[in-house]
Amino acid sequence: MARVSAELPDAPLAALREGRAALLITPGADGFPAAAFTWAVALDASTVRFGADHGSSALANLERAGRASLQVVADQPFLIKGPTAPVRASIEAARRLGIALWEMLVTGVRDQSWPGARVHPLAYEWAPEQRAQMLALEQAVFAEMREAARPPLSGTVVTGQGRGSAFTAVPWARERLRALLGDDPWPGTLNLRIDDPASLARWKALAARPGSRLSSPGGGACDARAYAALVGALPVLIVVPEVPGYPENQVELVAGRPLRSQLGLADGDSVAVHTAERPAP
Repeated sequence: MARVSAELPDAPLAALREGRAALLITPGADGFPAAAFTWAVALDASTVRFGADHGSSALANLERAGRASLQVVADQPFLIKGPTAPVRASIEAARRLGIALWEMLVTGVRDQSWPGARVHPLAYEWAPEQRAQMLALEQAVFAEMREAARPPLSGTVVTGQGRGSAFTAVPWARERLRALLGDDPWPGTLNLRIDDPASLARWKALAARPGSRLSSPGGGACDARAYAALVGALPVLIVVPEVPGYPENQVELVAGRPLRSQLGLADGDSVAVHTAERPAP
């Protein structure tokens, strides 16, 4: 039986740390999977970056569906899946090739090896006259994939319904928020609406992950999820109430101080939220 894990085990993580070729599998508009070769690099056990050619069906599928799989064949074959989001419109090291940089937040890894069988890593050869140039380009692409800064979520300040102050005052919620934030949560939340398509794609990818649970002891309507983030240098939590019909383009920020007055914010102002590399513990 194939082994499944929520993050990259040691073998595929080691294989992808340095960068390698992979097969990008995306859901086509016709309902059938589409496959394309790509370069891929793992930043950590939960994040893999890869390329998608400009004008390709793979890029169109990513932009439409926001999810993909990566088939990695190293000493063992692995299938990695998860929600995806754009990082850069172009990989500068390969600008002439026209490749966009995307990121996958890993939600599942399937070990596809089987007893008694040995596989060989996916390999290819450049033509002799191109080999040195293309190997140098590959290494430059892998370096850029690793080093490219993760774009922030760009949100617009909006007035909420005032329920955040009640939630942050609930004893069990306040205790849990304090543990995740490392500070006493200020009563209330800062509400942001995410309208930018790239930011919304990044938020949907993050929100597809479990995050940190905030569960009422007896169950109830106050349950939520939280994700670690920064506004400037200020630690915050993105809190998502688990209530029916909650807008997918809205987030609420909890911090140890009043964000509106601390940052001089008013409705309509733009706020950059830098998500943490990993969900809050």
